[in-house]
Amino acid sequence: FTAMPTATPQPTQVPCNWLQFVSDVTIPDGTTIQPGTSFVKTWRIRNAGSCPWTSGYALVFASGDAMGGPASVTLTTTVNPGSTVDLSVTLIGPSQSGDYTGNWKMRTASGAIFGGGATADKPFWVKIKVPAAATPSPNQPFVLIDNYCAAEWRTNIGVITCPQQEGASGSVVRVNNPKL
Repeated sequence: FTAMPTATPQPTQVPCNWLQFVSDVTIPDGTTIQPGTSFVKTWRIRNAGSCPWTSGYALVFASGDAMGGPASVTLTTTVNPGSTVDLSVTLIGPSQSGDYTGNWKMRTASGAIFGGGATADKPFWVKIKVPAAATPSPNQPFVLIDNYCAAEWRTNIGVITCPQQEGASGSVVRVNNPKL
């Protein structure tokens, strides 16, 4: 028996800018969002690269359905290699029924776009379903408590998302046992 020499694996170089999707914190794939309803999508993302992400980095819309979201959201904290960060963007359910997907990536301080996957170019996404608007029947009453998030709620500060816990701009929450 003669032992054959084996190749020693070479260490792979970790890219400077690379991400790994960890989880959907809010709005899992396939969530139903009513037309015109504002919602906050949050992803948990790991810095899988070898360089820290600084305040010059940003979450950026890459392709698909923008859903009224911003083109970019700047990071407010440094994310070191191996650390995770929750990235959020406020979106609005499109007015037409259907399935919608918005793809997002990251952008470095120098403007380079990167993502995840083996070649650090794959996006992470938000996938929602917008149902057809219910046609009110003149013989059936409209039940606000069952449709409260289909309404647009406003204060003197502006539109409030639904549902939203109490905050500086107000709140919209369903209370099952209200006290008058």
